[in-house]
Amino acid sequence: MIRYYYLIIMFLVISCHDEVIKEYSYDEYMANAWEAFEFKNWPYGKELFRTGIDQVSITENKAEAFSGLGWIYLYEANELSPVSTYDNLREALRDSASYYFGEAEQEGNSQITLSVWTDVLSGFSYDAVYKSDKFLSEYYNLTFDDPSKLDSMEVYSDLALIKTEELLSLNPDYIFRYDECLNKNYVRILRAQIYFNLKEYDNVYNELNLLSDEYQCDNAINHMEEAIECIAASFSNQCSKLTDQ
Repeated sequence: MIRYYYLIIMFLVISCHDEVIKEYSYDEYMANAWEAFEFKNWPYGKELFRTGIDQVSITENKAEAFSGLGWIYLYEANELSPVSTYDNLREALRDSASYYFGEAEQEGNSQITLSVWTDVLSGFSYDAVYKSDKFLSEYYNLTFDDPSKLDSMEVYSDLALIKTEELLSLNPDYIFRYDECLNKNYVRILRAQIYFNLKEYDNVYNELNLLSDEYQCDNAINHMEEAIECIAASFSNQCSKLTDQ
């Protein structure tokens, strides 16, 4: 905690002196930005991630900084009250999260650690799941009059499945380094959600039957009533704001 407040004071003092800021490395900016993320200091975290981006060369991999910005905007959106007066701000924050996760994914996995890349895949996947749900909801709200909404839902569903498959193949025991509530089980639930959108119900059951630890279903899942009960029980232990809509 003391180190955290010291970093805030230090950044404020040196922020007007470019020649001093550039003495800090990209990795140092990332470490301090993630610490700000954990303390929910969104403005400071954004500033550190962006300053880190500004300090690297055009050929260096900036995936972690872009991913960090995506996670900040996502959590900031989900921290907002669910009342409708915040809908426009929430959507704008999620749009920003989507942009930065996309930028992180485009940077690729070269020159970064496995933990950084799996966090990129995780954020990118979550955004794709959100878009899949959004287009499906819009399709139903428009009383089935716009089949392009279903097409978009399928595009983002397929994208989410591809990225989560890559994530779990790279790290079957995945845990988001800065929120342990987002882990391999949460990814499985996201995949079950996608298969539900696609009406591939056997795959919904398969994903839920792969849950472990406190997320594990009481019995083998083979019909939808059990699947809904399992998901509800799994989320009863969820401690992350990531699940708030």
